[in-house]
Amino acid sequence: MSAQCDSFSIDFKLFDSVSNVMVCTPSAMGVEDVSSFNKGDKPKSSIWKFGDKSIHSNLNYKSTHIYADPGKYTVTYILETENGCKDSIQKVDLFSVIGPKAHFELLSDKGCVGDSIYLKVSKLPLMESRLFSIEGQKGSIFVNSTKEIVALPLSSAGKHEIQLGVRQRVKDPISGTERDCSDSYPNKILKEPSQTIQVSELVSPEVQGWGSASFTVQNPNDYTSYYWLVKGDTIRTQNIDATGLSNLSFWASNDTCEQSFTWDIVGIGVNPEKLPVIRYDFSQKQIHISTVDGQSVRVELIDLTGQVLINKAGFNTEQPLRLSHLAHGTYIVRVTNGMQVISQKVVR
Repeated sequence: MSAQCDSFSIDFKLFDSVSNVMVCTPSAMGVEDVSSFNKGDKPKSSIWKFGDKSIHSNLNYKSTHIYADPGKYTVTYILETENGCKDSIQKVDLFSVIGPKAHFELLSDKGCVGDSIYLKVSKLPLMESRLFSIEGQKGSIFVNSTKEIVALPLSSAGKHEIQLGVRQRVKDPISGTERDCSDSYPNKILKEPSQTIQVSELVSPEVQGWGSASFTVQNPNDYTSYYWLVKGDTIRTQNIDATGLSNLSFWASNDTCEQSFTWDIVGIGVNPEKLPVIRYDFSQKQIHISTVDGQSVRVELIDLTGQVLINKAGFNTEQPLRLSHLAHGTYIVRVTNGMQVISQKVVR
């Protein structure tokens, strides 16, 4: 070291108000230069490396930083003076941050009403609670498990932002007291990018021809694909002759959604406006079925293996069908009203 640097010694310390063990994320810290210099010399540039790929360069020789994740962090300080003196110092595991961290990855950014959107949860050990919410939809999804893949049911169309909040009690190793720590993702303080999904809803078919044996789809432009299912065969046409048929199904889809409608007996003058309406209330985990005249119907709930889990004849449509006792998954609701059968997919 040259004579003009013989008194140069690099060092830094924590802000007086900062502890080297921080509880809960995000946690803010501060460091400042306490180096010594030769007479007449002064700092020219400084670089701070905080151990999480963050680098600060400033001329104030003080720096603050926010740690977003739990862990131990090594801080490196590099200083150069106007006389050309240059040195660095590294303090290993200077900071310890304790607390939960919320993070997930969207496996798809599109979904359909009645289906689920899937997330891959990462950086998340077992929490006391996980709370997922979809902005613009009623209710939140409460999940408390170690599963890496989480399915969030979708109940309304539009562009929605997904949020994840986590909570955990953490013991401060210095004071011995416990604190309630929480974190969210995306975190607006850390300017994390929003996680949005586009949810679509398939328009129900407008079918003309009730009262005869010839049927026409009046809104074909609402679908990217549709067909009639007759005796196991698919017929891709806007018009169909249903003479002599005892069963007829219509299947339609757009870029995101698909839905099917089934009639047991067709061509006998049944007005589609009198068909039962199935509505799934996700927040209450129950199905509401309404008919024009309020009459009782038969309700069946079927899983994707074909097993009938619920079969209720004479079901009173004034009461909801509760699904809270069922495992999460996809089910088919089939409602029989006289000679008509309406099917709809729901996600529990």
